Amino acid sequence: MPVLPLLLLAATFEPTGGVALSCQENLRGKTGRARVEVVVGAGTLHEGETERGVAHLLEHLVLRPLGFDDGNGATGWDYTQYHRDVRAELLVSAARELLQQLRAPALSAEDVRLEKRIVLRELEDRGTSHVEIHDDPIFGSSALARYPGGSAASVRDLDPDAVARFHSGHYVRGNIAVLLRGAVDCAAARQELAPILSQFGNGPASEVPRIDSHEPGQVTLPSAPGTFVAGFYWYNADVQQELLYRLVAKHLEQQALDELRKKRGLTYSPQAKFLRRGPGGQIMLQVQTSGEDTEVQQWYDAALQALLTTSEPHKALSSAIPELRDALENDGVRAGLAKIRGEASPSKVLEAFNDTNLRTALPPLLSSRRAFGSAVPQSNVGSLLILGLFGLLVLGALFYAYRGFLGR
Repeated sequence: MPVLPLLLLAATFEPTGGVALSCQENLRGKTGRARVEVVVGAGTLHEGETERGVAHLLEHLVLRPLGFDDGNGATGWDYTQYHRDVRAELLVSAARELLQQLRAPALSAEDVRLEKRIVLRELEDRGTSHVEIHDDPIFGSSALARYPGGSAASVRDLDPDAVARFHSGHYVRGNIAVLLRGAVDCAAARQELAPILSQFGNGPASEVPRIDSHEPGQVTLPSAPGTFVAGFYWYNADVQQELLYRLVAKHLEQQALDELRKKRGLTYSPQAKFLRRGPGGQIMLQVQTSGEDTEVQQWYDAALQALLTTSEPHKALSSAIPELRDALENDGVRAGLAKIRGEASPSKVLEAFNDTNLRTALPPLLSSRRAFGSAVPQSNVGSLLILGLFGLLVLGALFYAYRGFLGR
């Protein structure tokens, strides 16, 4: 998406028509660009056993009459997001149009039948038609292994009543956050949008289902020679833990770029990924090693040990903090979810990190029972197939659940 020409600050929400709404004015007035973003605190983890895919289908049904495409919405494990970029003077009318659809989407039998066809084609294109609950290499068969969208079979079984139940249960005032960026006049925008926001059903934030058990332990993944993969996964994390994982991922990426690429010339573009699955998630560092797998493994072990043993972890992570701060200021989904659920603001949590709380928090987060990593496989077809499946699952999940989200 294009960078909006306005000063982005951490979202501050105020109740408007009973809904949490954040508004930032455009420094360029009517000549600038603007965005309306709506976050609903319900996604695939909130679906019942007989309604897999209903959150994603409802996303489609909301966007269909507006002429939006899949770039204007996303369904995740614990949220559904909608947005539209417009000129500043059109922001309020665009917000009103989107909110009207969110409040009362068309859910007739014919609307549902037509949109199910589109969803089925989308699942086929993404290669997830037959994936609903599977033995994930990291998350096993837990609920965190379910990808947003369901399977072809579960989507075909959905009917208008199932969609209506999900909508009435989760699209309520206490489970919605609205973000306006680039408004001409925030006071006027709030006044104009308050009436339609007040028409949403009354209800609290939806509780996010969580996994009660601990992570089962260290996981070894097959990998092709010359590819190093390592990281950590978790079943449950609060905001502080989640941000610290995200910060560690950015730190490892920066360190790999500096030490493995610039100083040693071992790799071209090491990449660290952060994938949030509601209360669960994973961070993953991937390095093309050109056959120097052992040296990269030694570097990785030393980098983690340095974080765990330093008396000044905040200083060690200091170069990654500004990048994460910038990402959070653009992350409307995370800010909206924090407001909906009464969590601390992610930006404020980041600013509160210090040596004392980091020394306490880092060891359990980077424990071996949450670690996963690659192992050089035997040269056989089975190993390559497993590697390919894992790569498709990870990349598919990143693209499918976070399209337009991680890059904001």
